[in-house]
Amino acid sequence: SCRLAERVRGDGCADDPEDWCLAIGDMADYCVETGKGHYITYDEVIDICTKAEKNGFVHQITNIDGEDKIFAICNCNVNVCYALRTSQLFNTPNLSRSAFVAHVDEEKCVACGGCVEVCPAGAPQLGQKLPTRTGKISYPTQDLPDDKFWGESDWDWNYKNNNRIECHDTGTAPCKVACPAHISVQGYLRMAAEGRYRDALELIKKENPFPAVCGRVCNKRCEAACTRGTIDQAVAIDDVKKFIAQKDLEAEHRFIPEPVIPSNRGRFNQKIAIIGAGPAGLSCAYYLAERGYNPVVFEKNLLPGGMMVYGIPSYKLEKNVVAAEIDVLKEMGVEIRCGVEVGKDITLDELRAQGFIGFYVAIGCQGGRKATIAGEDADGVISAVDFLHFVTEHPQHEVHGKTVVIGGGNVAIDAARVSARCGSESVTM
Repeated sequence: SCRLAERVRGDGCADDPEDWCLAIGDMADYCVETGKGHYITYDEVIDICTKAEKNGFVHQITNIDGEDKIFAICNCNVNVCYALRTSQLFNTPNLSRSAFVAHVDEEKCVACGGCVEVCPAGAPQLGQKLPTRTGKISYPTQDLPDDKFWGESDWDWNYKNNNRIECHDTGTAPCKVACPAHISVQGYLRMAAEGRYRDALELIKKENPFPAVCGRVCNKRCEAACTRGTIDQAVAIDDVKKFIAQKDLEAEHRFIPEPVIPSNRGRFNQKIAIIGAGPAGLSCAYYLAERGYNPVVFEKNLLPGGMMVYGIPSYKLEKNVVAAEIDVLKEMGVEIRCGVEVGKDITLDELRAQGFIGFYVAIGCQGGRKATIAGEDADGVISAVDFLHFVTEHPQHEVHGKTVVIGGGNVAIDAARVSARCGSESVTM
């Protein structure tokens, strides 16, 4: 009912609202007799609960009528569940108290911090200071409305952010905090050390579908923040990621993620259009496909990849590496239509007429910046971004005479090195 009610309000979570919540005993009989439900088998219950766990839903097993009087298993999405959200807003667990308590399997935990980020009650803690304590860890208790008058001053209006406070700088590994993609660095390092390379790759791809690309061009903020660097040298995090992702480039060892679909009725049939096949557009397509959709990506260039192909030179990032990681998306069911410029070759209205109901615009920032100096519009003057794009499209292009590059950043350095490779007589920066 929570999912359906929120969908009606226009604030849903994109889950299929059917067949997630399970009624038990007298409640089950009531739902069937009133036409609100149907009986299912034990195996069907296990299947629904397993899918719920893969989606990160919460088994809400309330004990409102007592621990021996369970009437429902609500497989709740914390983004829409009224019980979970209300109990957090009013800052009391009573509205969502469960008849069971979850426990950590210490053999499987790799300190990735995932549970800390998504726990609707903010129960688990993960911090740099916890390992320094000795003995049993004690957690602070809180007042409950059973013991005092519970007014607005006791509520938590900012509960959504406060639940994730343990994921700030002092709540998780500094390498994860520094990573722009917020990848669980400490988690995949632990898995790699144990030889669990496929598991490590799967963990990386939860936040970044292009680990092989990033393994070659990442600026390694994680290593700059690595605590080990305060003792001797930082862990070679980027090299480990590159090693893990290398196997994924080989077709016979390729990791194709299993779809985790928030539905008990199979894949979704809604048509989603993504405009732009750069890192943002392809990432959107990857995660939509993983959630059971079949997105279509429209790209005006002849090759997908955006700046990964047209902005980063091949001596830094090989084109076959980008192509191999994009092949994973194709195997997941993503369709990529190159040479199609939306707005010119086809309009949004025409796409709507073809049945597309959702659009993600990821056209990127591909225009080069001007220096606003005299003469920059003269013949032979071109932005570094446009130059790199042109050379990618014309790999046999030769640069004659002397080249001057104005600037000293990454793109300027790339333009200078590419000019030299194209035969420029001299390159001056």
